[in-house]
Order: sequence, then structure tokens, then C-alpha cells
Amino acid sequence: MYLNDCNTAIFFEITKKTNYIWFISGKKAIKCNLESFTTIFELATLFNGHKEAGYEIYFGKDFDECSFLKDLKNVLEDVFLSKKELSLTD
Repeated sequence: MYLNDCNTAIFFEITKKTNYIWFISGKKAIKCNLESFTTIFELATLFNGHKEAGYEIYFGKDFDECSFLKDLKNVLEDVFLSKKELSLTD
């Protein structure tokens, strides 16, 4: 796999006992435990109400006060926001 000009990544670490998701941005990486996830088959079902829904994440005041939560917020913004969206938030 070539990662030319790639500054962010999402990595799924799946084992027999645990599932993790890594959010990587620059020199920071955050590892989260996956409690549940949806398969492609489940997303393709006719009655899936979330299939065409958009998603939003809201960060409260705590994310600006605690250093770990601030880092988490920055990594998630780097991974999920486009360059155009990032320029609008500045």
C-alpha cells in the first residue's frame, strides 16, 4: 500500500476477542474500542433508516478544557473534515 501525500488514516484492527479503530493524523494516533459495527450487508437492506442519513458530531466545552479530549477533537476533525471544510472552521 502506498500512502503518498496521506496525512490521515482510519485503521480497523480486528481480532477474535476485540475490535479496535485507529484514527491517525500526522504524528498523533488514537485507538478506540469498537463496541458494535454495521456490515455492508446490513447497510444495504431496504428498511435501513440510516442509509441516506448524514452524520454530525458536536463537541462540548469539555473538549477545549481537557488536553486529551482536545487532541481527540483535533484528530477527528483532521480525519473527517475535507480541506475545504477545515478552511471554513478557521
